[in-house]
Amino acid sequence: MSAVPESLPGIVADIPAHERPGDASGLPRKAQIYLFALGAATLAAAGDLYLKAPNIKHGWMTFIVLTLAATVAHTFPVKSPRNAMYHTSVVFLVAAALLLPPELLVLIPLVQTVPEWLKERTPWPIQGFNVSNYTLNSLAAWGSAQLIEHHGSGVIQNSEARFAAAGLGAAVAFVAVNHLLVAVILKLGRGHTFRESGLFGAEGLSVDIVLTILGVSLAAFWNWNPWLIFAALAPLVVVHRSLSVPQLQAEARVDPKTGLYNARYFATTLAAEITRASRFERPMSLIMADLDLLRDINNSYGHLAGDAVLKGIAEIFRQQLRHYDVPARFGGEEFSILLPETPPEQALEIAERIRRAVAEREFEVETASEPIRATVSIGVAAFPKDGVDANELIHQADLAVYRAKLQGRNRVLGASTEPLLLASARGAKLRAVREDGDHVVPLPAAEQLEPAEERRHPRPHALQGPTFFSLSRRLAVVVGVVSAAGFAAGIAGLIWGSSTDFYGLLAVIALVGGGQALSFELAEVEGTISVSAVGSLAGAALFDYRAALPLAITICAVEWSARRQSLHQVLYNVATLSLSSLAAAAIFSVGFGASKNQLVVAALGVVGGAVYFGVNMALLSLASGVEGHENPWSVFTERFAWLLPHYVVYGFIGAVMGIGYESVGLYGLAIRT
Repeated sequence: MSAVPESLPGIVADIPAHERPGDASGLPRKAQIYLFALGAATLAAAGDLYLKAPNIKHGWMTFIVLTLAATVAHTFPVKSPRNAMYHTSVVFLVAAALLLPPELLVLIPLVQTVPEWLKERTPWPIQGFNVSNYTLNSLAAWGSAQLIEHHGSGVIQNSEARFAAAGLGAAVAFVAVNHLLVAVILKLGRGHTFRESGLFGAEGLSVDIVLTILGVSLAAFWNWNPWLIFAALAPLVVVHRSLSVPQLQAEARVDPKTGLYNARYFATTLAAEITRASRFERPMSLIMADLDLLRDINNSYGHLAGDAVLKGIAEIFRQQLRHYDVPARFGGEEFSILLPETPPEQALEIAERIRRAVAEREFEVETASEPIRATVSIGVAAFPKDGVDANELIHQADLAVYRAKLQGRNRVLGASTEPLLLASARGAKLRAVREDGDHVVPLPAAEQLEPAEERRHPRPHALQGPTFFSLSRRLAVVVGVVSAAGFAAGIAGLIWGSSTDFYGLLAVIALVGGGQALSFELAEVEGTISVSAVGSLAGAALFDYRAALPLAITICAVEWSARRQSLHQVLYNVATLSLSSLAAAAIFSVGFGASKNQLVVAALGVVGGAVYFGVNMALLSLASGVEGHENPWSVFTERFAWLLPHYVVYGFIGAVMGIGYESVGLYGLAIRT
């Protein structure tokens, strides 16, 4: 992948430390032979170019700029949840393949990997593989581009179209050689098949193709106007941040202590599963499990021992559950498990299997001379028999846990409508008898427990399904007023807007629709995040007020097709997006309507992105605050404020797209996409 420098460390990641290769001997013989052959091929292909580099008289400034950029980018890789590493340095390597002679091109892989080696101290076989891999990738890209540029004039006569084709050929060649070389070393070094490596899957290929095409865009900007190189690098910032989003999402939904899902992710998943089970009339069950006497473990062996027990129980969950079950740490010593497609009888069997595995497990802890044991009390609730919403199911499973506790712990009980047993209603306790025959006076009976007070501790993270809109009277007023204002303003923009470039507007609408189709859900904002805002801001820059309503309708139509939102939510979203685009268009009109100075437009893009963000998020915060009886400002600061830097960059990119479109037409939009 573009993460080649981390591919070999990944190969030895599961090998014990004493077996990890400080030299090539730690790899299988076939892998050693492959590395040697790859190094020999690199010397054969680039050796003569290294010797001729001092004789090159032109292109050194371009070389210095691209080498510095590639080195910095290479030092900050992005890790994916699948343990793949993406390096954005490939953007500059592809640009170099289109701009530099091969004698200078082959020097960049030598330089860019040095800081990483100083930082990570990777073994020499890994470092050698990385240099060889990047060198051969770059030469393959250069060769493909040269072939199309010099021998494709008979087929593609337009020089600009031929450069675009050469750039695409270079991108494809770079990715193809890169993935092939990495896949082979994974096969020889770890025994992974091509399918298991994921290198030829849609995700792995698409990310690297996007990065390499950004390199083509960088080269195009360099040939057009080197002073605008900063504009070509702006999308790279967004790409870098976007690549880190999946890993951040994975970290945000996992409890760091146990490795299970956390309460927030469990809430979202439970709500979605309840909706699915209700719609298709399918069974579903919920398990609540509570570790017995954790306080005693902490007091006797220390809190590290308690943590070790929690981790051990989490490992038992992973062993005993199916791949589609959802185990989570609910808080403290409590765990919750979502069992899709599971009737209550089967859920009780799964719960009993877990209880028995925990009871039989011996937990090794450093603070105890002998392994310690622990037990869990488990309650099971089923949908729809025991509850039809998240809170009701959790409450019923909690009550079952209570009954298990009262009946002596270390047992599994299903939800029941019977009241909790009083201590006096249970059988007489066995009494310890002293040697002198005196009996210990038993504790008095427990007081009646009220169902309303049955939770063991307050849960600030009580689970609720995402209910972004619920039409109370106050919310209906907000939705009605904002929707009316947004549609009225959008229609006014259509009527009195001055742009007549309808073909360009259609192109941007298609771009925005595609960006929204690639959106992803984010629990923190109870909605979706997408780069469609970039297209909206470009539309505001290019087509003034006329673009606002069509773009807003496009975004919401794509969103509705994926998530089937209610009508009032769609109307409100169209209105907020329309008002946001109109506000941004008012900012852009200063630059495009007056001097059309490129630097002014780029600066206004930053302001326009901030204004777009402010209007959009303010209206969303207002609706969320009214719906949840919260202060809208608090909603804004807690859920949306962190997105401001993203929208500032979006605004800048939108302005650059506008500059590109004004200069070279639709091709300017294409290279920014």
